[in-house]
Amino acid sequence: MFASTSQRNDDGLRASYNISLLIAKSGKPYTIGKLILPAVEEVLKTVLYKPVSDIIKRSNNTVERRIDEMSSDIESFLCNYLQTTHFFIQLVESTLPDNAALLLAYVIFIMNQEIYEELLFARILITDTKCESIFHVLKDYFIEKAIPLSNIISVATDGPPAMVGQPLTYLINKCFESGIYPSILKKGNIIPIHKSGTKTEVNNYRPISIISSVAKVFEKVLSTRLIRYLTKFKILSENQYGFTEGKATSDAITKIVNQIHQNIDNRIPSICIFVDLKKAFDTVNHKLLLEALERIGFRGNAYSLIENYLSNRPQSVQISGSFSKEMYIKCGVPQGTVLDDTAILYEGTDWSDLKNVIENDFIKIIRWFNSRKLSINYSKTHFLPFGSYAKHLPSYTNFSFNINDQKMQINRVPNIKYLGVVLDPHLRRDIHVNYILKKVRFVSYKIKYLGNILTEKYLRTLYHALIEPHLTYGILAWGAACSSHIYNLDVFQKSILKMIFKKPKLYPTEKLYADLYFLHSITHYHKFVNTDQKIKHNHYTRYKIRGTVVPQPHKSIMQRSYLYLAPKFYEIIPKDLKDLRFGNCFKRNLKKWLHSISRTEIHKLII
Repeated sequence: MFASTSQRNDDGLRASYNISLLIAKSGKPYTIGKLILPAVEEVLKTVLYKPVSDIIKRSNNTVERRIDEMSSDIESFLCNYLQTTHFFIQLVESTLPDNAALLLAYVIFIMNQEIYEELLFARILITDTKCESIFHVLKDYFIEKAIPLSNIISVATDGPPAMVGQPLTYLINKCFESGIYPSILKKGNIIPIHKSGTKTEVNNYRPISIISSVAKVFEKVLSTRLIRYLTKFKILSENQYGFTEGKATSDAITKIVNQIHQNIDNRIPSICIFVDLKKAFDTVNHKLLLEALERIGFRGNAYSLIENYLSNRPQSVQISGSFSKEMYIKCGVPQGTVLDDTAILYEGTDWSDLKNVIENDFIKIIRWFNSRKLSINYSKTHFLPFGSYAKHLPSYTNFSFNINDQKMQINRVPNIKYLGVVLDPHLRRDIHVNYILKKVRFVSYKIKYLGNILTEKYLRTLYHALIEPHLTYGILAWGAACSSHIYNLDVFQKSILKMIFKKPKLYPTEKLYADLYFLHSITHYHKFVNTDQKIKHNHYTRYKIRGTVVPQPHKSIMQRSYLYLAPKFYEIIPKDLKDLRFGNCFKRNLKKWLHSISRTEIHKLII
């Protein structure tokens, strides 16, 4: 990466310089050159039949001088570059032969679209190795080299609890006690991420805020305490699934699909409006947010801390290594996560009445959003009617609303992706299965390419990280699709697993995907049976202790739903499994039981 300080034609001198450069970049003391000298001499003597002194000539202080010069050049280059860019830093404590403590600082940064990792400095810890002493050395070095501390994105340490745990805990506690958030942690670096459409349109980019890891830790603590407070006093709606402990977006999908299944089975017209908010993170009004927090009981330092956290936040935009002028934001919060979509399900006696109800009711929803400075993105807000057949669906293709003398319109779509799951008017699921296949096939070549390089252990890790999440996410909502729809997905999964376990293509396998759906259904169902949470139904099921009643569907579509299949699955498993409380013990024993039986009966229920 870095050029040598001197150019020589002699091979021996070039080798000497290169070895010195390696030692300089490693941060090891120059005396290590004397330690490896016998090994180098033996290699040269054995391979080239020449004494090392005849090939690499040097004076007594040559190695020390060269290493000092090269270290100085590398350090100077690094410091100049780090003054103008963001970087990660790793601190490692080492011990010299004389038992002196040595602090090594490595930096990771991007230059010319390549990622580099280099040693920044190696300093002896004169006093002690406590975290305070370590960070004093780091701070003094950055002041000496004029490197802004704000350029550090993240700090990794060798032995995190000892080196950063105590000061980080002190910092966070001090923030909560004083109600003041450190200004240095407020600075954000905005990187625009292209979403869709033409790249010359500013609105087609999502601004992602890059903040320091310390700020992320603090925000995590603040978020946990806030959610704990809202949960304790039952302030959050039971329909709030995002950012809520014990809930996930997949639960939201399951709930709405269950309700649609029931409505189709009972011939109840249903329309779902999928609302997309325009720049929800960027338009959060600080004043309204603080007023809402005060109404629900935030007072004193807790209120002051959030108020201080939201105020005076400087941001700059980074594009291709260039930074804009810093500006202070007056609304919005750092966007580093994704808000969940909002789905509103309407039910009615017939399609005409339902249209009138929606057009009158949705005006109130629009006004509610406007009063909170939130705007609906009408280009991405759509509706979808649901029915067993196309002839049972309504003929109208849009809803119209008049708001402040402006006509707004929501259009009907043939299908829609809601929280990562593609829904269609008849809940056939084939579109979603094809969507999954497209995603997993895209990443499967990585596993196939590495099949002859990595061991089974690491291939399984890749499978669990890159493929299985796509196969299991939202599976309760779509996993019971017809066998003709699931077939290609099942074949794909078998081929990948055979490759991982080094099995021939014709090796017999059972229906792996049916097993996967069974496991997730039983696990989810058992959780609700053994907690105070209940799956709400209009009339189908009622709960008993350790027992259930299987609903009697009117249409075949209901027989392919979680509401019908989960209770039937639950009847099959042994009583001793049902008696286990929900948790890892239940999951572990359920898998053992499933692997010990013939799963033909289970597959018949699903397929």
